[in-house]
Amino acid sequence: MQYSIATAITTILLASTFTFAAPAAVPRAASTTINIQEKTGDGDESIQQTIVSNGKLQTTQTNGIGLGSAVNALVVDSGFTCQAFSDAKGATKLGSTFDSTTTASFTDASDGEVDSNASAAVAIGSVCCDTTALFASTCGKLGSGSGSGSDVFPVTIQIDGLDELATQGDIVADGKPHALTAPLEGQDALSVSIVHTHEAVNCEALGNKNAKLGAFSVGKDATFKKPVDIKAITCTVA
Repeated sequence: MQYSIATAITTILLASTFTFAAPAAVPRAASTTINIQEKTGDGDESIQQTIVSNGKLQTTQTNGIGLGSAVNALVVDSGFTCQAFSDAKGATKLGSTFDSTTTASFTDASDGEVDSNASAAVAIGSVCCDTTALFASTCGKLGSGSGSGSDVFPVTIQIDGLDELATQGDIVADGKPHALTAPLEGQDALSVSIVHTHEAVNCEALGNKNAKLGAFSVGKDATFKKPVDIKAITCTVA
Protein backbone atom coordinates (compact mmCIF):
# COMPACT_ATOMS: atom_id res chain seq x y z
CA MET A 1 0.00 0.00 0.00
CA GLN A 2 2.87 2.36 0.87
CA TYR A 3 4.48 1.59 -2.47
CA SER A 4 1.25 2.40 -4.29
CA ILE A 5 0.87 5.75 -2.52
CA ALA A 6 4.51 6.68 -3.18
CA THR A 7 4.14 5.72 -6.80
CA ALA A 8 0.99 7.81 -7.15
CA ILE A 9 2.66 10.85 -5.56
CA THR A 10 5.68 10.49 -7.84
CA THR A 11 3.43 10.24 -10.89
CA ILE A 12 1.57 13.41 -9.88
CA LEU A 13 4.80 15.33 -9.33
CA LEU A 14 6.21 14.24 -12.68
CA ALA A 15 3.02 15.17 -14.50
CA SER A 16 3.04 18.64 -12.95
CA THR A 17 6.42 19.36 -14.54
CA PHE A 18 5.08 19.05 -18.08
CA THR A 19 3.61 22.03 -19.96
CA PHE A 20 1.37 21.83 -22.95
CA ALA A 21 2.30 23.91 -26.02
CA ALA A 22 -0.37 26.15 -27.49
CA PRO A 23 -1.59 25.13 -30.94
CA ALA A 24 0.68 26.51 -33.67
CA ALA A 25 -0.69 29.46 -35.63
CA VAL A 26 -1.99 28.57 -39.05
CA PRO A 27 0.59 29.90 -41.54
CA ARG A 28 -0.48 32.36 -44.24
CA ALA A 29 -0.77 30.85 -47.67
CA ALA A 30 2.06 31.77 -50.03
CA SER A 31 1.50 34.50 -52.61
CA THR A 32 -0.29 33.18 -55.65
CA THR A 33 -1.54 34.59 -58.93
CA ILE A 34 -5.21 34.82 -59.81
CA ASN A 35 -7.16 36.00 -62.82
CA ILE A 36 -9.58 38.92 -62.80
CA GLN A 37 -12.10 39.53 -65.57
CA GLU A 38 -12.87 43.17 -66.30
CA LYS A 39 -15.54 44.64 -68.55
CA THR A 40 -13.93 47.51 -70.48
CA GLY A 41 -17.18 49.35 -71.23
CA ASP A 42 -16.65 48.88 -74.98
CA GLY A 43 -19.88 47.03 -75.54
CA ASP A 44 -19.71 43.74 -73.66
CA GLU A 45 -15.98 43.33 -74.30
CA SER A 46 -14.00 41.91 -71.40
CA ILE A 47 -10.32 41.30 -70.69
CA GLN A 48 -8.48 39.14 -68.19
CA GLN A 49 -5.67 40.35 -65.95
CA THR A 50 -3.32 38.27 -63.81
CA ILE A 51 -2.86 39.73 -60.31
CA VAL A 52 -0.77 38.67 -57.32
CA SER A 53 -3.00 37.65 -54.40
CA ASN A 54 -1.16 38.11 -51.10
CA GLY A 55 -3.23 40.53 -49.02
CA LYS A 56 -1.20 43.52 -50.23
CA LEU A 57 -1.88 46.36 -52.67
CA GLN A 58 -1.00 45.72 -56.30
CA THR A 59 -0.69 48.64 -58.73
CA THR A 60 0.23 46.56 -61.77
CA GLN A 61 -0.47 43.19 -63.28
CA THR A 62 2.15 40.47 -62.96
CA ASN A 63 3.56 41.54 -66.34
CA GLY A 64 4.23 45.06 -65.06
CA ILE A 65 1.46 46.68 -67.08
CA GLY A 66 -0.98 48.95 -65.25
CA LEU A 67 -4.45 47.89 -64.17
CA GLY A 68 -6.14 50.07 -66.79
CA SER A 69 -9.80 51.05 -66.69
CA ALA A 70 -13.03 49.09 -66.38
CA VAL A 71 -16.72 49.40 -65.59
CA ASN A 72 -16.85 46.25 -63.44
CA ALA A 73 -14.76 43.27 -62.36
CA LEU A 74 -15.10 39.63 -61.33
CA VAL A 75 -12.57 37.13 -59.96
CA VAL A 76 -12.21 34.13 -62.27
CA ASP A 77 -10.68 31.84 -59.64
CA SER A 78 -12.88 30.67 -56.77
CA GLY A 79 -11.83 31.07 -53.14
CA PHE A 80 -10.50 34.62 -53.49
CA THR A 81 -11.94 38.07 -52.77
CA CYS A 82 -10.68 41.42 -54.11
CA GLN A 83 -11.20 45.14 -53.59
CA ALA A 84 -10.31 47.77 -56.19
CA PHE A 85 -9.23 51.33 -55.34
CA SER A 86 -9.21 54.52 -57.37
CA ASP A 87 -5.76 55.48 -56.06
CA ALA A 88 -2.41 53.74 -55.83
CA LYS A 89 -2.30 53.92 -52.01
CA GLY A 90 -5.54 52.04 -51.38
CA ALA A 91 -7.21 55.00 -49.71
CA THR A 92 -10.42 55.24 -51.74
CA LYS A 93 -12.46 52.14 -52.48
CA LEU A 94 -13.72 51.67 -56.01
CA GLY A 95 -16.98 49.77 -55.94
CA SER A 96 -17.64 46.88 -53.58
CA THR A 97 -15.66 43.69 -52.99
CA PHE A 98 -15.82 41.08 -55.73
CA ASP A 99 -15.16 37.37 -56.04
CA SER A 100 -16.00 34.52 -58.41
CA THR A 101 -19.75 34.91 -57.86
CA THR A 102 -20.12 38.64 -57.12
CA THR A 103 -19.30 41.40 -59.60
CA ALA A 104 -18.19 44.85 -58.43
CA SER A 105 -19.53 47.78 -60.44
CA PHE A 106 -17.26 50.84 -60.70
CA THR A 107 -19.73 53.24 -62.30
CA ASP A 108 -23.45 53.87 -62.65
CA ALA A 109 -22.94 54.97 -66.26
CA SER A 110 -22.45 51.47 -67.67
CA ASP A 111 -23.40 47.91 -66.85
CA GLY A 112 -20.88 46.31 -69.21
CA GLU A 113 -23.51 45.01 -71.61
CA VAL A 114 -23.61 45.33 -75.41
CA ASP A 115 -24.83 48.96 -75.36
CA SER A 116 -22.04 50.12 -73.01
CA ASN A 117 -19.54 52.82 -73.98
CA ALA A 118 -15.81 52.70 -73.21
CA SER A 119 -15.89 56.35 -72.09
CA ALA A 120 -17.69 55.18 -68.93
CA ALA A 121 -14.72 53.09 -67.81
CA VAL A 122 -13.06 54.15 -64.55
CA ALA A 123 -9.28 54.08 -63.93
CA ILE A 124 -8.16 51.48 -61.39
CA GLY A 125 -5.33 52.74 -59.20
CA SER A 126 -4.72 49.54 -57.24
CA VAL A 127 -6.32 46.29 -56.19
CA CYS A 128 -5.92 44.05 -53.15
CA CYS A 129 -6.77 40.34 -53.24
CA ASP A 130 -6.53 37.53 -50.73
CA THR A 131 -8.14 34.21 -49.93
CA THR A 132 -11.71 34.76 -48.84
CA ALA A 133 -10.84 33.39 -45.38
CA LEU A 134 -8.09 35.98 -44.83
CA PHE A 135 -9.51 38.94 -46.77
CA ALA A 136 -11.18 40.70 -43.83
CA SER A 137 -7.93 40.81 -41.84
CA THR A 138 -5.78 42.06 -44.74
CA CYS A 139 -7.37 43.84 -47.70
CA GLY A 140 -10.56 44.45 -45.73
CA LYS A 141 -8.74 46.95 -43.51
CA LEU A 142 -7.78 49.19 -46.42
CA GLY A 143 -9.67 52.20 -47.75
CA SER A 144 -12.18 54.55 -46.25
CA GLY A 145 -14.36 55.21 -49.26
CA SER A 146 -13.52 58.91 -49.02
CA GLY A 147 -10.80 60.97 -50.49
CA SER A 148 -7.69 60.84 -48.32
CA GLY A 149 -4.88 60.26 -50.76
CA SER A 150 -7.13 60.16 -53.82
CA ASP A 151 -4.95 62.83 -55.44
CA VAL A 152 -2.32 60.16 -56.08
CA PHE A 153 -3.24 57.97 -59.03
CA PRO A 154 -1.62 56.21 -61.99
CA VAL A 155 -1.38 57.77 -65.44
CA THR A 156 -1.19 55.38 -68.40
CA ILE A 157 1.66 56.43 -70.68
CA GLN A 158 2.37 55.31 -74.25
CA ILE A 159 5.81 55.42 -75.85
CA ASP A 160 5.92 55.14 -79.63
CA GLY A 161 9.21 53.94 -81.05
CA LEU A 162 10.78 52.73 -84.25
CA ASP A 163 8.85 50.43 -86.58
CA GLU A 164 5.60 51.85 -85.14
CA LEU A 165 6.23 49.93 -81.91
CA ALA A 166 3.98 51.25 -79.11
CA THR A 167 4.39 50.32 -75.45
CA GLN A 168 2.12 51.29 -72.54
CA GLY A 169 2.68 51.45 -68.79
CA ASP A 170 1.65 53.43 -65.70
CA ILE A 171 3.36 56.32 -63.90
CA VAL A 172 2.09 57.59 -60.54
CA ALA A 173 1.07 61.27 -60.67
CA ASP A 174 2.81 62.48 -57.53
CA GLY A 175 5.20 65.08 -58.96
CA LYS A 176 8.25 62.84 -58.50
CA PRO A 177 10.53 61.41 -61.22
CA HIS A 178 9.84 57.70 -61.69
CA ALA A 179 12.49 55.61 -63.41
CA LEU A 180 11.00 53.57 -66.23
CA THR A 181 10.61 49.86 -65.66
CA ALA A 182 9.38 47.09 -67.95
CA PRO A 183 7.66 47.32 -70.32
CA LEU A 184 8.43 51.04 -70.84
CA GLU A 185 12.17 50.99 -70.23
CA GLY A 186 14.71 50.56 -73.00
CA GLN A 187 12.53 51.95 -75.78
CA ASP A 188 13.91 54.18 -78.56
CA ALA A 189 11.17 56.79 -78.25
CA LEU A 190 9.95 58.97 -81.07
CA SER A 191 7.00 60.27 -79.05
CA VAL A 192 5.37 59.88 -75.64
CA SER A 193 1.72 60.52 -74.79
CA ILE A 194 -0.98 60.06 -72.18
CA VAL A 195 -3.47 57.28 -72.90
CA HIS A 196 -5.58 57.53 -69.75
CA THR A 197 -5.65 59.62 -66.59
CA HIS A 198 -8.07 60.05 -63.70
CA GLU A 199 -7.52 63.83 -63.73
CA ALA A 200 -5.75 66.42 -65.89
CA VAL A 201 -1.96 66.12 -65.48
CA ASN A 202 1.24 67.65 -66.84
CA CYS A 203 4.08 65.23 -67.50
CA GLU A 204 7.74 65.49 -68.46
CA ALA A 205 9.99 62.92 -70.14
CA LEU A 206 13.44 62.85 -68.56
CA GLY A 207 16.82 61.62 -69.79
CA ASN A 208 20.11 61.00 -68.03
CA LYS A 209 20.42 62.85 -64.70
CA ASN A 210 16.75 63.85 -65.09
CA ALA A 211 17.50 66.18 -68.01
CA LYS A 212 14.22 67.39 -69.54
CA LEU A 213 13.45 65.88 -72.93
CA GLY A 214 9.91 67.09 -73.53
CA ALA A 215 6.66 68.00 -71.80
CA PHE A 216 3.33 66.37 -72.59
CA SER A 217 -0.25 66.39 -71.34
CA VAL A 218 -3.67 65.09 -72.37
CA GLY A 219 -4.02 65.65 -76.12
CA LYS A 220 -0.52 67.10 -76.43
CA ASP A 221 2.24 64.58 -77.18
CA ALA A 222 5.96 65.08 -76.78
CA THR A 223 7.63 64.26 -80.12
CA PHE A 224 11.32 63.89 -80.93
CA LYS A 225 13.15 64.41 -84.23
CA LYS A 226 15.30 61.36 -83.54
CA PRO A 227 14.91 58.43 -81.13
CA VAL A 228 15.66 59.25 -77.49
CA ASP A 229 16.20 57.05 -74.45
CA ILE A 230 13.68 58.13 -71.82
CA LYS A 231 15.04 57.25 -68.39
CA ALA A 232 12.19 58.56 -66.22
CA ILE A 233 8.86 60.37 -66.34
CA THR A 234 7.29 62.74 -63.86
CA CYS A 235 3.59 63.64 -63.78
CA THR A 236 1.88 66.31 -61.68
CA VAL A 237 -1.83 67.05 -61.25
CA ALA A 238 -2.63 70.13 -63.35
